[in-house]
Amino acid sequence: MAFLGYIANYTGPWRGYGIWLVIDLVGIAGSVGIASFSGVGPGARAFAIRLAMAFLLFIAFGIFCSVVLGHFGPRQTLVFWPVFSMLFYALAGLWFGYAFIVIALCTSALIVTGYFYAAGPALLLWMAVVHGGALLLGGLWMRRI
Repeated sequence: MAFLGYIANYTGPWRGYGIWLVIDLVGIAGSVGIASFSGVGPGARAFAIRLAMAFLLFIAFGIFCSVVLGHFGPRQTLVFWPVFSMLFYALAGLWFGYAFIVIALCTSALIVTGYFYAAGPALLLWMAVVHGGALLLGGLWMRRI
């Protein structure tokens, strides 16, 4: 989904906020839906509720940091959210395998490199490959564990 979001944002930059709102809502709904319907046992529904609450906390904290504390412009916002999400990949790596830590650190380094060296709309294409690819790699790795 992130790959599609970056490509859509590249083709219509004036619709960026709307594009990302839809991408994020679909991603969250899909994650909570998968957690709700794939779990077995009495704790499965509680996990889905906790997951939804975790997403809300993640979004609230991210908005607080990027809007209230940081006053980020569009370019900084484009980089902040993926790096922020990679923090949680790294934390997941503490429990689910060091591969997630490696994915998070490499992705964050590539994102920051793109921020400083990719000019204009090229940053969106860079992010599509780097962030979208990292999420795909992480998803494939999750199927393995």
